Order: sequence, then C-alpha cells, then structure tokens
Amino acid sequence: MDTGRAERLPERVNCTARWLRKKLKRQLNRDLRALKIIKRYTPEGYKALREGWIRIGSLQYYRRIEDASRADAGEGPRGVIFYGDKSGNRTITAEEMNRASIQAGSIFRIVKPEFKVVLENNTSLVIDTDMNLLVFCTTIVKGNNHKDEHLSRKFGEHTVAVTNVTLFEKLITNALLLKFVVNKEIALKSEVHSISYCRQKVMYQQKGYIPAEEVKVNGTQEPVLNSKDVFMKDVRFAEENEMRFVWFPQNDQLKMACSLPFGFKYLDLHVPKIWKAIRLLPS
Repeated sequence: MDTGRAERLPERVNCTARWLRKKLKRQLNRDLRALKIIKRYTPEGYKALREGWIRIGSLQYYRRIEDASRADAGEGPRGVIFYGDKSGNRTITAEEMNRASIQAGSIFRIVKPEFKVVLENNTSLVIDTDMNLLVFCTTIVKGNNHKDEHLSRKFGEHTVAVTNVTLFEKLITNALLLKFVVNKEIALKSEVHSISYCRQKVMYQQKGYIPAEEVKVNGTQEPVLNSKDVFMKDVRFAEENEMRFVWFPQNDQLKMACSLPFGFKYLDLHVPKIWKAIRLLPS
C-alpha cells in the first residue's frame, strides 16, 4: 500500500551516494581546470595585442577572408535555395523571393509584386545571408596541448590563453558599448541600446542551404536569427575545436539584434586592461 511517504534509504547507501557525487564533482572540476581557451596570433597581431589592441571579427569577414584554409562561405545563418523543376521550368514569385530573403537575413527585397524569376530544369537560385554579428574565435585544448605546428602555421605562432573568461567578456562588452551606444561611432539601421553577448562550443556537421519549400512566414519583415547556425560549422573545420564568443548590438525596445552594416569586416578595439584576462603561453 502506497502511504505517500518516501522510504528512507539505509545509511550505508546514502553514504555511498554522497561519496560518489563528491567524487564525480571533483573529477568534473579537474577536467574543467585542465581545459584551456586559447587564441593563436601572427607576430603582427600579437604586437598589437601587447599594446592593448584586440581585433573582433565578424561572420561576414570569415565568409570572405582571403585565406582559403580559413574562409567559410557557410559561416553564420544559412542561405535559402530554390531548385528548378526537373520536368520543366519553375516560376518563383516576388512574394516567395521576399519570404526567402527574410528567412536568410538578406537585405534583398523585390518591390514590384508582378516580378517573377524563371528557373530552367535543373538550375538553382541561392539567396544568401547579409546578417552579421561580432565574433571572436578561440580554440579549446586540454592541459598543455596547445602546441600544434599545423594550427600555428594556419593561425599564428604566438599562443594566448583566456584565463578569466568573465572578465574578458566584460572588457570587450564595455569597449563595444563605448563604440555603439555612447559614442555612436558605427551607424546601424536601428538604434542601439545595449550589447548582448554569449559563448558556446561550435558544433561541426554538414551545413547546407535551407530548401525554399521549408521557409515559413514569420509575420515580420525582419530576419529571425537562428542561434544554432551561428555556432555551427562544416565538418572540415573540426580540427579547430572552436569556442566562439559572440557580441551583437541590440535594440531593447524591439527586443531585436541589430545586424552590422553591409560590408562590415572587423573592429580593432583598444582595451588597455585586456592582459588582466589573458596570458601568453610558452611556445
């Protein structure tokens, strides 16, 4: 008969459970302490960092960077693709095009409702994203395994560890507040009230376009940011084992992230106290 009371476990079982929880917690703490978040720098980049200058890149910058080994055309929100009809031509209306543009975060809009695009047979049309956020890419390593000749050649020979993540994020955020909110040095489409930020380990998987048939109407003319796309990269970049920091200007009244200006690449921020949150690792 169920009396509604939990049976008391024997004292020996309780002691074993407490011991096991403490052991697992100690192991987790050891594992966390063993991990490092690092950033590799070229001699030029490290010289600037020594003087308190830190470069914060953007999604669009890494989509179009000249170094082919680092460029990722699929960086950030995924584009939308229209496929032609194998049995004949496919007609795409202005409404369909605009809906796809909103989904992809493109600035492209068709103002004439009678406008149409005709795709022939097996051809396709891609509407890519123009949405742009600030990103700082780092690598996660275990213990002292930061020495990697291949990645050093790819990114730079000087390795810096982020030793105080919370302070690092705060220092960068405060510098961005001065740029966007206080001094208004960078004009955006919407008024900026604050700077939001987050960090997450990047997931590596096949990252393709969104088929136009899967695009849903969101009831707004503004793109809806899928945060998963920001922290997702193609499997060919898996060796980077990236921890990604993201900042974005925000309009608090609209509760909406403000995309950076078209063509924006990166910001060089002067953060004199940055070395309170980072340190140089031995090469």
